[in-house]
Amino acid sequence: MNHAAVKEGVHRYFHREYEVTGAKNFCTECDAPEWHGRPDIVFVQSRREVIHVVEAKRLASQLDGGLAQRRRDPGNYRWLALPAAEYYSAGYGISSSCHEQGVGLLLLSGEARYNTEV
Repeated sequence: MNHAAVKEGVHRYFHREYEVTGAKNFCTECDAPEWHGRPDIVFVQSRREVIHVVEAKRLASQLDGGLAQRRRDPGNYRWLALPAAEYYSAGYGISSSCHEQGVGLLLLSGEARYNTEV
């Protein structure tokens, strides 16, 4: 799964998960002075004033920089998105690292789904 496919999977997930809450906005490769680098995706639930900041990676070996970037970003929720196959081949230490840094983990299978699973 390439980087664009990971980002597209996250995009679909958030739209599916929050479609009933009404107003929402998406930004990809966002650039703002208060962010440290450019998050791959920023999802804003404007009616609830909730901000999700997502760093998408296609390889587990790219995680360290992504975790450090996202944990410093403003927002209510910070996420790291990764293909599920990468997660399982790299071992379960990834979820521990995410937890320690206060970053959520989204795993993408690459398969289209019609429920709330990613």
